[in-house]
Amino acid sequence: MTNGSIQWNQKDLLVLKHLHQQDGVIHVPGLVPTEGMPQLMKWVEEIAGSTTMGNHYFERTAKGRVMARTDDFAKHHQPWHDFLTKGIVPELLEVLFDDAPLLFKEKINYKHPFGSVHITMLLALAAPQGTLRFGRTSMAAVHSPQPPNVSNKETAS
Repeated sequence: MTNGSIQWNQKDLLVLKHLHQQDGVIHVPGLVPTEGMPQLMKWVEEIAGSTTMGNHYFERTAKGRVMARTDDFAKHHQPWHDFLTKGIVPELLEVLFDDAPLLFKEKINYKHPFGSVHITMLLALAAPQGTLRFGRTSMAAVHSPQPPNVSNKETAS
């Protein structure tokens, strides 16, 4: 699957950006063309079948132990790395964020019948040490009202 550029219609980009700002999530038709899906699924199978590409996590289901997810795999799989860092994906992210993307947390979730519920969350620390601040979108910003020092350090009681 090639990861070329889409000729973005400026109006469509503005709509996508608005939806992202409003909901924090967008659906991008054509990001992966229909004919590219078999290749994408092949990459997923390559990752799932490897013991050296990424971190695999498992869960127990009524059918036994199954792979639940894999993360941190793109650095070991060149096609995934290229898909995420060259062409369409970073072009779109740059439009959405008004800046080039710097960091990815790539993850494949394998959803199995009778599998457990999947929840992704971020944990924030106390405000004086700097916390993650969440708005209406899924983007996070670091918030630190004052630099941490001895006088504003929390102590265990």
